[in-house]
Amino acid sequence: MVITVEGQSAASVNFTVTPTASLSTTNAVTGTTVTVTGNGFAASSVLTVTGTSVTLGGTTSTNANGVITGATFTVPNLAANSYNVVVKDAASNTAPTISFTIPTPTASISPTTGNVGQVVALSGSNFPADQTISATYAGSSVTLSGTTTTTSTGGIPTSTPPTFVVPASAGGAQGVVVNIDG
Repeated sequence: MVITVEGQSAASVNFTVTPTASLSTTNAVTGTTVTVTGNGFAASSVLTVTGTSVTLGGTTSTNANGVITGATFTVPNLAANSYNVVVKDAASNTAPTISFTIPTPTASISPTTGNVGQVVALSGSNFPADQTISATYAGSSVTLSGTTTTTSTGGIPTSTPPTFVVPASAGGAQGVVVNIDG
């Protein structure tokens, strides 16, 4: 760029554009669709997202102005942890690294004490989205009633939660394990 002052060239300076990118969320469970936006990239350039094993979907190229709109990826089935996401174009213009977290699943039961024949409800969050829920009691599978699929945000449904009937078992603490099959 040349700056002109009253018809005379005063100085020549460069301005560097730093690409930027953002994600619709930086904390989501496996199976969630995340939208990528950004600007400062090469015009009509193919995009890549690295740092995790993801495939970019939606609009996978920048527009004529180097803007990202409509690019998406699905959170892969990885262990709960923080991951670095890097967005770059075919010309190697790279946005600063974005930290992305897959949260740790949590589960609980209610009630936590009772008798054989007691109905027990499952609850929990941060599981993979839209997956089948199963459970074991004292190491054996139990039949679940209610909604047995996680929500689109990875929660165990609360309106009609999965429940099971405590089978015949000895007194004392018995382990209940919630499994997500998918």
